[in-house]
Amino acid sequence: MPNLYLFRNVLTSKVLLSTNYILKPHLYKQIGEHWPSHSIRPDHWVPFVVLTGIPSLDLAKHLQELVLSRKPAPPLPIASYRYPIYKVPSRMLLESEGKTATEGEEQPILSIRPYAVPDDIRDRVSHLCEVLNEHGEGLKKANDKALARMTGATKNARVETNQSTTVAGAYPPSLYWERDEFRTVVAERQLFWPDWMSHYKLLLKRGRFPIDLPGYDSRRLVDKYEEDPTDLMGFKSRRFKREVRRQDSKTLAAPSEEMIRASRVTKMSKRMNKDWIYRV
Repeated sequence: MPNLYLFRNVLTSKVLLSTNYILKPHLYKQIGEHWPSHSIRPDHWVPFVVLTGIPSLDLAKHLQELVLSRKPAPPLPIASYRYPIYKVPSRMLLESEGKTATEGEEQPILSIRPYAVPDDIRDRVSHLCEVLNEHGEGLKKANDKALARMTGATKNARVETNQSTTVAGAYPPSLYWERDEFRTVVAERQLFWPDWMSHYKLLLKRGRFPIDLPGYDSRRLVDKYEEDPTDLMGFKSRRFKREVRRQDSKTLAAPSEEMIRASRVTKMSKRMNKDWIYRV
């Protein structure tokens, strides 16, 4: 089952939407920074929201287009990329440092500044909430199928191997969040998440790679929907096909005598022509 990833840039806080964990350079068109020679750096992009449980890839792309069709966020000035530098007051000097300390002069304690959600993340999360409330019928049906499958209502039903039945009811749609502040930011715009949507903590390994995420293979670092859902025994996997080709290459029939004789004649004629050129 495909997922919808929302990535944030660790330097500029820009947001990219992708239906695949592996980012492609053409996604820079979403933020107006695309040109042919511009390659993407995956270590600068971290997933902060992941929508799982989408029944089909077409629906995932449709939701991505709906979120991107919303009013784009205004470009951030360069000054907003960096945190402001606060002036630290001079501390009180002691007698051992050559100056006497005045009574009553103490260094003020600065409070720890809370985390502020960037504007781009606020906009994209709010757009995602609006899209799920307005166009979440397909996800709601998938959620009902998954709940019925989990409660055992379809235990005695016939299980088919096509994509529509096997993939659609695998697990309910859910949202995985890197920080809880991203989930609650929609309340500032008087928005609420759908009641049928579940929310979980997004666990990241090394700050980038998801762990225990539905639809994502944390060992191979790829999405699982790229594989054929009807291949229950793994006969269509790349590893299986590679092994078959290797075995076939070992069991190939030996070349015939005519083929060997023809190859020898060809090599001999090439050698003779080469010698004749050198003699001339």
